[in-house]
Amino acid sequence: MPTKLIGCATRMPLILSVLGGEHSDPRFHQRQQLLLEWLPHVEPFILTGAGHLLHVEQPTQLANGLSSFFLRHPSGVAAQGMASGDTLEMLCAELPR
Repeated sequence: MPTKLIGCATRMPLILSVLGGEHSDPRFHQRQQLLLEWLPHVEPFILTGAGHLLHVEQPTQLANGLSSFFLRHPSGVAAQGMASGDTLEMLCAELPR
């Protein structure tokens, strides 16, 4: 992630969930760790017993985990006034410095 986008992402008021499977390739775990370090409002969600294809291997458990996340954090992107077509650069330009 380019440095200016990392700085922007750290100011975003969104709570994010970083998804992963317990048996995913180690490279995915390394990337998840970077996101946890870079972004202040991130919740890790590692699905026990799953690989990288969470939605195929354990769809019910994934749906339950996502439902739980959205119930705890109902505001989401729409509540923050962000449109689905917005790019990260567009959102960064609107955030306070």
